[in-house]
Amino acid sequence: LSEQGKCPTSDEKVFNNHTAMKKETLKINYRSHENIVEFSNQYFKQLCSYFPTENIGGNNINKIYSKLDTEAEKKENKKGGLVQLSIIQTDKKLSDTNSEIHSEIKRIIDQSKDLGYNWKDIAVLVRENKHGAEIAQFLLENEINIISSEALLLKNDENIRFIISILQYINNPQDEIAKTNILLYIANKQTLASDNDFIKQAKNTDIEQIIKKYYPQFDLWALQKKDWYQKTELLYHFFNLDNTPNPYLLDFLNFVATFSNQQQYEQHQFFDYWEEKKDKLAIACPDNINAVKIMTSHKSKGLEFPIVIYPIYEKGNKKTKLTWVDIPQDIATGELKSTTIDFTKRTALSVWDTDYQKEKEAQLLDDINVDYVVFTRAENHLHIIKTETIKENSNNKEDFSLNTYLKYFFTDIFKEKINLEEENNIIRYSYGQTVEKEEKKGKEEKYKQERIKTTQSLPMQAKIQTHRIKQLAEASAWGDLIHAYLSQIVYINDIQTCIDSIRKQKNLSENEKIQIENIINTLFCPQYKELLFGPENSIIRNEVEINNLTGETRRIDRLIISDKDAYIIDYKTGKEDEEYGKQINEYADILTRMGYIVKSKTLIYISKEDNEISVKEI
Repeated sequence: LSEQGKCPTSDEKVFNNHTAMKKETLKINYRSHENIVEFSNQYFKQLCSYFPTENIGGNNINKIYSKLDTEAEKKENKKGGLVQLSIIQTDKKLSDTNSEIHSEIKRIIDQSKDLGYNWKDIAVLVRENKHGAEIAQFLLENEINIISSEALLLKNDENIRFIISILQYINNPQDEIAKTNILLYIANKQTLASDNDFIKQAKNTDIEQIIKKYYPQFDLWALQKKDWYQKTELLYHFFNLDNTPNPYLLDFLNFVATFSNQQQYEQHQFFDYWEEKKDKLAIACPDNINAVKIMTSHKSKGLEFPIVIYPIYEKGNKKTKLTWVDIPQDIATGELKSTTIDFTKRTALSVWDTDYQKEKEAQLLDDINVDYVVFTRAENHLHIIKTETIKENSNNKEDFSLNTYLKYFFTDIFKEKINLEEENNIIRYSYGQTVEKEEKKGKEEKYKQERIKTTQSLPMQAKIQTHRIKQLAEASAWGDLIHAYLSQIVYINDIQTCIDSIRKQKNLSENEKIQIENIINTLFCPQYKELLFGPENSIIRNEVEINNLTGETRRIDRLIISDKDAYIIDYKTGKEDEEYGKQINEYADILTRMGYIVKSKTLIYISKEDNEISVKEI
């Protein structure tokens, strides 16, 4: 037992039995060729003298990197190696240079293939998932296979996020977040001068008019009565997303098809289904495929790759970070001793200058550590890509940043060892020489040359699954329509307002208007008044979102609250199914854990054929 009377943990046992343990730095790098090792040693050792401050976030930079003196393994096959810095000079905003970076990545991949390497020998390491997604899309469009657990997630594709936002807006025109995301996408695609200015100007304008200005084919009315699959297919067409093969869009269409086939889900639960599945939905790509790996630098820790490509993107205007700080006594008021502030450059002129500098330096150290991880992943070749404006003077030591130091190191410290190559607007600084891939004796490497097939248009590929969907389309669209109108009725005086709204709809036939009106009048008749409006002075909410214990969102069609009593109502337009009972029981369990007493759980089945209302208590 320990002094506290507890059994020691396994870790405590290890340390108790090894009191003479000491930290030791490994001297041999068994992974990288000698030129890559020498470059990394010199780069980070020289960084110590270049660094503007001695102490960063409590960690002395010299203690971490000044004694870096790793050696390459003393073997003939570890001689040589290549480190290359490609600087793309541009007169564009650095945030608009992605296409140039992508082209340089492809050039390196093609050059590596000429040296005998396979796609599977190459890794592209990025700082942020969004850049990995963009590179993945570019390489797939150029018929280069890829593998990535992060970049290939559907939710990380900008087109998918846009489609989701449009669908959310169609479902709820008051969704301000969805409207903002739609405007941001249009601003980006149309390369408008300023996203913020565009959104401000669009605030008081009908969003449908704005969309139609840039995408004339867009037709909101045509989308209203479609099921989810048909809506998605139409949106691809309206926004010209079906012109270019895109596996993200194809897989999303297949996801919508799968949802439409799920009998246990009502059509209005589409967004719940997306939230439940989105973190696992990715382009399918076999592990044994001959493919370029794309991952974040964080995920690459402990791994090694014959060729590493490291594109460094302009950070742009990152969101400021809210941080807790102590309030000095001379300006403190009342009992408030701490507050949150935005760490911006202006903070350096305030009483929190020291806090700002510590945060800034800690972030810089984190960036240095990320670079160290990336540089030491490469076995044979390390390719670094960065951009700079033509006017930029990146050799100015006073204007310190890792990007400026990177060029300074190649053009000043390592200049005697560097080969210079210029091509159009790209300058390449190379240290060392290329290493041809060794052929494995007695074994011929064979890789599956499987490819994600994107040769047909998206709708043609996805229609393989649509036979069953088309059978369900009419029923699905009808269910969405009924749920949409019922969600407009909260209290009794909303009934006539809803009916008036139905009568004014131009996208409904007269028969459909009469049918929906009859359903509303039948449902909200005196017979069901107590069921649908609850006790006097009750609070009533439609489309109420709640979360279960795992964080998944569930949506209750109608929830009535009277003090601590809760009454749950769910509308169903399909046939009776025991799964619906399980759903409403789950809602009840969640509300019970929230402290409510669930008085009733009611399923209301609405038949399209005869307008019959069937009420079932669970």
